[in-house]
Amino acid sequence: MLEAEGMSRDEAMAFSIKADTSQLRMRPNRSKEAIELYEHGEISAKTMRRENGFDETDAPDDIERREWLVRKVASGSATPEMVTEALRLLGIEIIVAPEVESETREARPEPSLLDHPNEGMPEEDVPGDVVAASEVMVHWALQRAGNRLKNRLGPKVKDIDVPAHELYLRMPELSASEVTALLEDAWACPISPELKVDPARLTSALDQYTATLLGLRKPHDRALLRTHLAAALERADAS
Repeated sequence: MLEAEGMSRDEAMAFSIKADTSQLRMRPNRSKEAIELYEHGEISAKTMRRENGFDETDAPDDIERREWLVRKVASGSATPEMVTEALRLLGIEIIVAPEVESETREARPEPSLLDHPNEGMPEEDVPGDVVAASEVMVHWALQRAGNRLKNRLGPKVKDIDVPAHELYLRMPELSASEVTALLEDAWACPISPELKVDPARLTSALDQYTATLLGLRKPHDRALLRTHLAAALERADAS
């Protein structure tokens, strides 16, 4: 081009073309960090959306958020905050009892439920609403236990990519006293009178069931829960 303008070849060879990038700035991709910090409650949902390239017009409305909460609880992948909010939407208020320090803690007996899964009454004897409510409470208790494990182990579990309520499945064997500590105050939420079941009996049965899962590192199973509830509630009636 320079030669066509009348410049000699030697003169033209003294020139070159390059891009000026002084006005360009590469914006760091912080989307992953934003999602993780949001899940830990350290940044707002607005900030998380911004760092992922979205604006406030992309935020869900109240109906969409309500449907999302219900789906998360139903899928078994909700956080304790999601469970609390979903229960609130259903008219159930969770009251967390204050933690009480104790010098001694009675050791929980070694779990044996899963060694005899067929003991007790037929699962049809447990009403469906009792099983559904029990599953939510068990999930919340396992979620709390997982979060307590995270707080206790810290960096040792940072690379374990599983939901908090499944973290115990990836842990070494827990002692009876450790299981007791993980489930402390796990059953503080009130039981709805509509379930027509004695609250103390139900929470005792759920405590034993959940302790068994933690102690033996077994995943939650609805059929096993129903069998255990039938057996536990029947034994309570007999006594």
